[in-house]
Amino acid sequence: IGGKVRAPRPSSAPARRSSSNEGDVQFDDFLQRQRQHAQRTAKKLQQAQHEADKARVPEILDRSKELAQKKRTGDFLERLSSSASEKKDEPAPISEECTFTPAILATSKQRKGRSVVDMSAGDMLKKEALMGYLKACADTEKLQDATFKPQINSYPAHVESRLTVTSDPDAYLKRPPKAPAKREDPVHT
Repeated sequence: IGGKVRAPRPSSAPARRSSSNEGDVQFDDFLQRQRQHAQRTAKKLQQAQHEADKARVPEILDRSKELAQKKRTGDFLERLSSSASEKKDEPAPISEECTFTPAILATSKQRKGRSVVDMSAGDMLKKEALMGYLKACADTEKLQDATFKPQINSYPAHVESRLTVTSDPDAYLKRPPKAPAKREDPVHT
């Protein structure tokens, strides 16, 4: 009789476990689900690793392999001499596959080739000229919208300033400064 009295469980609460054996079954189910999840994760990781290994191997086309084989033909000395001839700016022998021939005018053939510096400076000058032209066009376009024209009043020739600064500046400088006129202060009188 001095023990705690338990209140009855609400009807919305789940029923109590009937035995401890049921708790063991639920725990075993939980462990099984955990193992299955770990296996699925390991399998996905292996698949991703396998796909990544596949992606690292470059795919070389058959045409690329043929070109590489043609370039490698011959022994070391032949390759060395062909490499030296390429460095001498000698024209390489034209292969049968190269069929494009550009149409160049006779006047263009006679012209001296431009260096990289010449081309760069020429391109820079062209760009500056174009930018100047575009800026001038933009300025004139802005001025077309400006329609304000001030009205300037003209004065007759006999009208002159009272100060005569423009006609006799020395007379203006000789004038004594006038003392300010005293005004009567209506508040203090």
